[in-house]
Amino acid sequence: MTAIMPDNTVSNETKADSVGSMLVNIFLSPMRVFGSIKAKPTWIIPFVITLLAMAGTAYVVAPLAMEMQKQQIMTSDKYTPEQRDQAVQQMETFKGVGAIFGVVGGIVGGAIMVFLMAAIIMFMGSVVFGGSAKFMELVSLVCFAGMISVLGQLVKTPLMMMKQTMDIRTSLAVLLPGSDIKSFAYTILNSLTDVFFVWEIILVIGGVAVLYNFSKGKSAATVLIPVGVIMVIFSAVRAMF
Repeated sequence: MTAIMPDNTVSNETKADSVGSMLVNIFLSPMRVFGSIKAKPTWIIPFVITLLAMAGTAYVVAPLAMEMQKQQIMTSDKYTPEQRDQAVQQMETFKGVGAIFGVVGGIVGGAIMVFLMAAIIMFMGSVVFGGSAKFMELVSLVCFAGMISVLGQLVKTPLMMMKQTMDIRTSLAVLLPGSDIKSFAYTILNSLTDVFFVWEIILVIGGVAVLYNFSKGKSAATVLIPVGVIMVIFSAVRAMF
């Protein structure tokens, strides 16, 4: 793979590639994609691909997720035997509806995350660090970088189904065998060191450097500060429930 951030500038004469080329080059030549985004931001197709991937994954793993929830209920000390049986029965009754909600939640959640991430980057880059970039350029960047997450889903989902577990670790969380997947240590390590997440964040940092004409350090701070804060909060909340 070519260097992601060899320079923080792109020629004003750079012409935008086709969307198909950009979808390929985000894996092979990301700097070329960043230049295309700066020349002409496009986002609809990668946005749709992201939402379809999230919806498809939610639908496929819905039965597995429900089974894991059943096991958690049956082994929890928070419920009486009668409450456990009632909760499991309700899950069985509404499992079809649950799958639909999972798909809808994947689509809505994915859409919100794309625009929220772009907004957070714009706040950091434009307000905190005083740079200038267009919002739709950042949306385009988040969408194309999100193709790494799509690849991650294509790798992990079949493994989940084969192993009948959602605990597929492509991160340093492999160093915590047998750990509670809701614990703070597991969540923070599994999130921040996942190979696909790290790859995607590196691409976003590289794109920010190009779109804002920032140094590597400033672009890294623009992305890593809010991402780190969000991940710590998410991990803490997850560990409490």
